[in-house]
Amino acid sequence: MNKTPKINRLFLVTVIWILLSGIFLGFIPFVRSMDATQLMLLSQLLYLMPVIVFMIINKVDPRKWMPFKPLKLSVIAMVILYAVLMIPVTSWLNLLSMLFVRNAFESSQSELTQNALWVNMIVMAVIPPICEEFTFRGLYYNGYRQRGVWCAILGSALAFGLMHMNFNQFCYAFVPGIALGILLEATGSIFATMTAHFVVNGWSTALMAVSKLLYGTSAGSSSTSSGALTTQDMIGVINVYSVIAAICIFAAIGVLIWIAKHCGRYEHLKWCFKRREKRPGEPKTMFTPAFAVATVIVVIYMILRG
Repeated sequence: MNKTPKINRLFLVTVIWILLSGIFLGFIPFVRSMDATQLMLLSQLLYLMPVIVFMIINKVDPRKWMPFKPLKLSVIAMVILYAVLMIPVTSWLNLLSMLFVRNAFESSQSELTQNALWVNMIVMAVIPPICEEFTFRGLYYNGYRQRGVWCAILGSALAFGLMHMNFNQFCYAFVPGIALGILLEATGSIFATMTAHFVVNGWSTALMAVSKLLYGTSAGSSSTSSGALTTQDMIGVINVYSVIAAICIFAAIGVLIWIAKHCGRYEHLKWCFKRREKRPGEPKTMFTPAFAVATVIVVIYMILRG
């Protein structure tokens, strides 16, 4: 089964489906009256629908497509540390993008802070990591893995970033998506990427609640928001985060090596970073016309959206 073209067609169909459903659902009074929490749950459902249809049509067995490998508690603890080290990098990318575009999530945060913490944890830190990792580090990753490890890592991360459909979130989804793909190779388990994703989203959710408690405002609308800081202030904050992010990247590499060794995949991880020649007739890329068209549609939408 040539999985990659099918996954790319799924990506194109999903992009069109999301855009069209957004247009048509906007005419339904019930949907227009939904609050931010309900809209986030609806968006996850909309993203999953093409995936479910794809799996039914192609008779996809999740147990064969996705590495549901149990993890030791010690490995889980180190995966959590790996995710914690990703947070400053994600924050740095978010701040850097905010020099050029608005914070896409900022408008929803004030409404979400009215929820109980446990509600936001479920909506923001539990459901999205499960759904998104199942889709991108599971289904997409397996489809691109036929074309090589780095096609899978970069392809799934690119699709993951583009599916957020705004430049701000693309910036801090694409790079962590690469980190999650490498983590998947280091552990051989999608549970690792779900855990790491949960930690990153959970941190943002908890920070939003703490900021609301201390300052009466969400973290996104406090001193780190583009609206509250001058460009010069932003650059100063970015410079500080640049140093912290660089230190965290080097620390994360050490943690990743530890994880790979304790999962018995250190040699495999080293192999992933070795250059090798393509075999004659082996596809050289995961890009197909369907992926190119989907990418163009998303980029045009992001430009028009601003």
